[in-house]
Amino acid sequence: METLLDLRSILIWLISGGGGGVIAWWLIPHVAWMAALEYEHKRWCAMALAGIVGVLATCASVIVFQDSAPADWRGWVIKLVGVFMAAAIAGQLAHARDTTVQAKKASVAGAARLKDDCDCGCEGTCTCK
Repeated sequence: METLLDLRSILIWLISGGGGGVIAWWLIPHVAWMAALEYEHKRWCAMALAGIVGVLATCASVIVFQDSAPADWRGWVIKLVGVFMAAAIAGQLAHARDTTVQAKKASVAGAARLKDDCDCGCEGTCTCK
């Protein structure tokens, strides 16, 4: 019986399920020079880190026989470039989802705060303040 977190599932998540991006966006605020980057540079750094994590996870999956090795160097190039791109894009999608959820929570909290500040009974829909 397979478990939810078996090695193959973890490797697939790191390769193409957004795991590389989750790791990259977690790592960026914890590394001083990355945290000091402008947002656009952080985004490109996160894509590169997610791609690198995906490539390393692919190599690990070949080493532990969870995936087959390409026959020649061309196969490796095709496989690793594809994995790099998939991991980078999946990482951006995972980050965008997280950012959207956080923005929605902030918006709801801001609307509740506006409603509490308004005295005219409009429930925060007017511009009386």
